[in-house]
Amino acid sequence: MSCRSGDCSEPGRSRPAARSIRREIASDRGLITVGEDWTLKVSGRVRGVMPEETWRGFFARFDGADVKKPERWEPAGEYLEWHRGRVFVAS
Repeated sequence: MSCRSGDCSEPGRSRPAARSIRREIASDRGLITVGEDWTLKVSGRVRGVMPEETWRGFFARFDGADVKKPERWEPAGEYLEWHRGRVFVAS
């Protein structure tokens, strides 16, 4: 089957684009951010709004994970600092 039919991944696995969109939405809502040390920070607020199983199965494993710096177009440190201070919901 081709991607045109909507089946671009193995059964039970989400497509990379869908995962990217979820990360973008979570970032826009202040639920995740990139720390000064280039690790992913997950807001404590996330844990409070979802079932524990969902928290453990998805978000908890990413909290503190290393974020690979992009080879091109690395975001300006000022933007990341702004995001952590103005958008990210720490708890």
